[in-house]
Amino acid sequence: MDFFVLGPLVVRDGDEPVRLCPRRRERCLLGLLLLEPGRLMAADRLADLLWDGEPPVRAEAMLRSHVSRLRGSLSALTDVRLRRQGSAYVLEVAPDRVDAHRFTALVRTAAQVAGPDRRSRILREALGLWRGNLLTDIASDRLRDRVGEGLTEARLGAAEDLFAAELACGRHDQAVPALTDLVADHPYRERLVSLLMLALYRSGRQTDALEVYRRALARLAGDLGIAPGPGLRRLHEAVLCRDPEIDPPLAASGSAPLASPVVPAQLPAAPRHFFGREGDLAALAEAGAGAAVVTVEGTAGVGKTALVLRWAAAARSQFTDGQLFVDLRGFSAEALLPPAEVLAKLLRALGVPVADRPADTATAAARFRAAVGWRRMLILLDNAAGVEQIRPLLPAGPRCVVVITSRNRLADLPAAGKTVRITLGPLPVTDAMGLLRAFLGTERMDQDPGAANALSRACGHLPLALRIAAANLADDPGRPIASYLQEAAATGLSAWSVDGDPHAAVRRAFDLSYAKLAPPAARLFRLSGLGPGPALSMTAAAALAGRSVDETQALMRVLAYAHLVEEGQPGRYGMHDLIALHARERLSTDEPAAHREAARARLYGWYLGVLHAAHALLAPHRRTLPVTPPDPPVPPEFPVTWESALTFLDAERPGLVALVRSAAAAALDEPAWQLAYLLGPYFQLRGDGPDSLEIYRIGLGAAQRVGSPPAQAALHNSAGIAYATAHRLTKAAEHLSRAVALFREGGQADAEAGALTNLGRLLAEQNRLPEARAAFERAVRLRTSSGDTARLGFILNNLGGTLTAMGETGQADRCLRLALALHRRTGDLAGEGNTLDTIGALQLKTGAVEEALVSLHTALDVLRAAGYREAEGVTLANLGRAYLRRGDSTAAIGYLRRAADHYDEASDWHRAEQIRHELSALTGGCPRDDAGEPEDLG
Repeated sequence: MDFFVLGPLVVRDGDEPVRLCPRRRERCLLGLLLLEPGRLMAADRLADLLWDGEPPVRAEAMLRSHVSRLRGSLSALTDVRLRRQGSAYVLEVAPDRVDAHRFTALVRTAAQVAGPDRRSRILREALGLWRGNLLTDIASDRLRDRVGEGLTEARLGAAEDLFAAELACGRHDQAVPALTDLVADHPYRERLVSLLMLALYRSGRQTDALEVYRRALARLAGDLGIAPGPGLRRLHEAVLCRDPEIDPPLAASGSAPLASPVVPAQLPAAPRHFFGREGDLAALAEAGAGAAVVTVEGTAGVGKTALVLRWAAAARSQFTDGQLFVDLRGFSAEALLPPAEVLAKLLRALGVPVADRPADTATAAARFRAAVGWRRMLILLDNAAGVEQIRPLLPAGPRCVVVITSRNRLADLPAAGKTVRITLGPLPVTDAMGLLRAFLGTERMDQDPGAANALSRACGHLPLALRIAAANLADDPGRPIASYLQEAAATGLSAWSVDGDPHAAVRRAFDLSYAKLAPPAARLFRLSGLGPGPALSMTAAAALAGRSVDETQALMRVLAYAHLVEEGQPGRYGMHDLIALHARERLSTDEPAAHREAARARLYGWYLGVLHAAHALLAPHRRTLPVTPPDPPVPPEFPVTWESALTFLDAERPGLVALVRSAAAAALDEPAWQLAYLLGPYFQLRGDGPDSLEIYRIGLGAAQRVGSPPAQAALHNSAGIAYATAHRLTKAAEHLSRAVALFREGGQADAEAGALTNLGRLLAEQNRLPEARAAFERAVRLRTSSGDTARLGFILNNLGGTLTAMGETGQADRCLRLALALHRRTGDLAGEGNTLDTIGALQLKTGAVEEALVSLHTALDVLRAAGYREAEGVTLANLGRAYLRRGDSTAAIGYLRRAADHYDEASDWHRAEQIRHELSALTGGCPRDDAGEPEDLG
């Protein structure tokens, strides 16, 4: 068992990491005890250190708890024991198992060695044990200063001894860059200044050596008020007079030949065609200017290696001591490269003799860090599997840049400099098209620009897929792009491969990621292919998988870690189109048919349960159809409140069409029409659009196939409302008339009243006011006879609006006041807001402008509180007209603008155009003048 404190705290059993003590304070306690193995540490001293000099009142009891948990973690380890002796604690472990004590032992050994070359090798090994600052992941700066000052001083002393030995061996040229950095970091250490001056002088740079002395002299005098010591002054005089005593040694006894170190140049060629990623290239350039560890992450085929090689080719000259490259085979058909094998490759590339290449990982890692030392190098670790494969490969020197590519997310990597994470997604459209154009030429792209754009979309703008498609088309210059797209639609991922090149295949790239998944995560991945929309909520995924939400969340994190899914919104996970296609392929080959159907049933059962709960919240009085709520396999993810139901459905809306369509495509007609029916109130509150029309069309077809007249009637009614919103009035009238007839045939008087109300609204919009009035009055009679006064207010509001338009203002006022009272009695905010708007319109018609403004502003507030966005446009437009009547054209224009924008957002182009005509009349044909935005009142 080995313990590492010179950097992040790490425990290893051979090459395998051992995870101990997840709590930071217990890890810190272990680190403190490891610094003094076999020595008693008083409890009060430990408490003082653990709590940075401010221990809490119960520090002694809390320390005992930490010790108890730490002892439990250590109980499984051999050769280590934590025990208490009186009021003190001692960790019994051999000092040579702790890197800090190995470091001090090596430094002592080096001091006793006569030959500078051997002394240099030992000191490099000692300094290579440092992987960062002492206990860098757990100790505060204050604690590090208190317990690590001696080690830090020993590290600097060892560095000075190392470069003294290097100069004695004649390796002055190689020592200059590292000594320059050390002097910059520690400008008051006169020995470092002397060593840098000597290295520069022996490299033929007398002027530079004297300049180093001048700066040191000024700094010591200016900052500390002291003169340089006698040794530094004597060296200055020797440099001035070119004293032969400080000339380079001809050959030091016991030293190696004065040979330059190996400068590796292992970077592969950069891709010939590369487009975009300017921001990512800039981030790499900024990180590469100093010491850094950069991780470039993203899904298969997103262009991680291409990006890094493109940057590295331009930055190669910055890394004067060499560039190393290793394919770690983290996602490869070949076996993963273990750290020990990677280290052997790196040491060989650096020219380290075979005899000096240790076999075990920890010692080899220290030897690698020593070999890199203060050299200015680029180390590119491509295709990493995870942090444990990477950690031993990181240098500790202050001048190296390490760039790592991986399909997985890499976290908690120690670094001598800063750490930078770059996450790549698909290319922007213009860059994706540029990549295709580079392969296919402008002429071919311009022959059918629509097909070229469709090809880019079919590739998901993924560089690997784009390159494969372009290569296939380039090999067949006479083939139209549209023809290739047809083949891709028919053959799936098979179209995204190049004959004769097994590496150029999207399916193979995704297969390698899939193969790394544990079976539960792999199953969730392929089942996610059943997800109907662009993203799955966590609870929907749990229902699909037949697992608890907590279990599913853990598995989804694994998929996100592997960049197979992306968390676009909190708790909602989506897939790239080609990855989703791969998931569906794997579903068909790896998941038994019975299991697929069971998962699909769970998913639709969950959606039905959730939508039924939302329907009950959004339309508690709607009883058109007796849809029995199923028990969802996982409880709904939103609390049972009206607002959260709307928020949930807003998030689901982009995938609702696909949800209903996929149910119908799977011959699940009963769920398909029920889903469409249950979504009706949501669309009426948030606004109908092309998506609701498509959902009602699919749902109506499903209802017809199952032969349910009540379901058909309900969906005709919903479709009629949606067509009216789209101002397709003929279709709206057909659907609403059919709904009225079917409800009447079925003896559903209450439902018939609702459909008559919708038909009346359509007739009123067509200015067929007497027919509209007749429809509303019949609806009032039907609803009154059924005893349902809860929803009577909605009909009375519409009747009041029609009577207002007909000039019968007295009767209109009575209808509207009764409607308002009914809505307030039942707590129907949407109905209350609508009725206040109609009252405002009536007041405006009768000349009561100020009363109208109050009613309309109140209506707007209530509608917003209700989340009834569809109705807000009407009220905003009425407010504009009211301000115009008042003579405030600035406010009028502002409200009319907002009404037009609102209708644009709701895709109600007809009403938006009507409002813009009003604006044009007000502004002399310039509906977008500089009129200010109005402020809402009240």
